Amino acid sequence: MNNHFHDSLYYLKRAGQHAKLGVEAHLSPIPERVRRAVGSEPAPEPTRLESVRERVTEFRVNAGNRSRATSNAARTRASTERTDEPTTERTDEPTTER
Repeated sequence: MNNHFHDSLYYLKRAGQHAKLGVEAHLSPIPERVRRAVGSEPAPEPTRLESVRERVTEFRVNAGNRSRATSNAARTRASTERTDEPTTERTDEPTTER
């Protein structure tokens, strides 16, 4: 008797799944008809590959900009240090005599 209940539960679940699939198949053209009637087309979502490519491209551009900014800052700092170097020696440093 217990097997009959298990079998009936299995077939009841399958019937529910098939009914759900049938309703989805029957209603699937409705959103398309609504979009055509309204005239708006949703933008397609980017695939995972496209989003990863976009992030890599952004990273590459940002890395190039940061490296250029850093090298320009280093050049500026080096050129100002060369022009600001004193020509005389400093005498205000303490001397250590033993």
